[in-house]
Amino acid sequence: MEYEALQKLKEKLLEIGKEKQIRKPNSVLAIIAKTKPHNTQEEIAKELGWGTNKVGQADIVSKNATAEIKEKLKTQKISINEAYKETKKKMRKQLQVTSTSNPLPSNIKILEGDLFEMIKQIPDKSIDLLNTDPPYFILEEKWDTFKNKEEYLTFTQRWLDAVITKVKDTGRIYISFAHDYQFDFCNLLLKNNFFGFIFGNILIWYYKNNNKMFDRKRYRFAYEPIFYLYGKNAPTLNLSPDTFGEMQQNVWEIATPQSNFKEGKLHPAQKPLELYRRIIKTGSFEGDTVLDCFAGSGTSGVICKETNRNCILIEKEKKNIDIIKSRF
Repeated sequence: MEYEALQKLKEKLLEIGKEKQIRKPNSVLAIIAKTKPHNTQEEIAKELGWGTNKVGQADIVSKNATAEIKEKLKTQKISINEAYKETKKKMRKQLQVTSTSNPLPSNIKILEGDLFEMIKQIPDKSIDLLNTDPPYFILEEKWDTFKNKEEYLTFTQRWLDAVITKVKDTGRIYISFAHDYQFDFCNLLLKNNFFGFIFGNILIWYYKNNNKMFDRKRYRFAYEPIFYLYGKNAPTLNLSPDTFGEMQQNVWEIATPQSNFKEGKLHPAQKPLELYRRIIKTGSFEGDTVLDCFAGSGTSGVICKETNRNCILIEKEKKNIDIIKSRF
């Protein structure tokens, strides 16, 4: 029965989730996790006779379904797929209720609408840190769809022209970008003379837990580049004593969010809290203003609340705005 398989899946994913969220590389638990073999999502799917997509759906049902939905599943009145659809529908309704009842913190502001209109509300040279994750032109999502690469790069040039003027010459810029087009982005930066900023590094966000299908003519992607620029009058990075170690290097090993992680998976292109924590903590100071012009699920805002920064989030998708508000 699917219900019994669901219970088995829950136990296995909980075990894997605990291992993948280990942050301290020298701890006993981390050493054990690296040496002890464990099932991947693909192995679990094979063991249960399911597809990996169904494993993901079942995990969401396990964590978020109401008792009523689970009872229907247990008595075989509905399938995992039907339970998943009912659960997601109830989750969306709950997000809408939560987002309208939870006021935003005073240091977090959401500009709801199209980037090219909303950005006009922000004065030039008023932002200390731009941290953003624009469309990658790789997902089958409406907001990530373009006719061709030329249209995508034209869009990229357009938003860079509109946004970078808002950053102070004492500020910093962090832009996550798709590895598929990273060299096109490099050429674009060079063509524009880095928009008046200085090239710092390409930070490498390295993750091992990517189990999605991939083109077997190429090796599986396990990293994403983050382009770091800084203003001509920028101070030194905020490398406080608690950032000693990997945070001061340009390769960061952080697991990509999964639905069984504590922070959850609220958006198809969601960045991990720890990744943005490192960017915002080292790239800005308390009281600074951070801009994320492609806010998505609002991870930049969550970290700004945690680290006493002001944050401006720009987002046009209503469902994402509900998610952002619910996280506060």
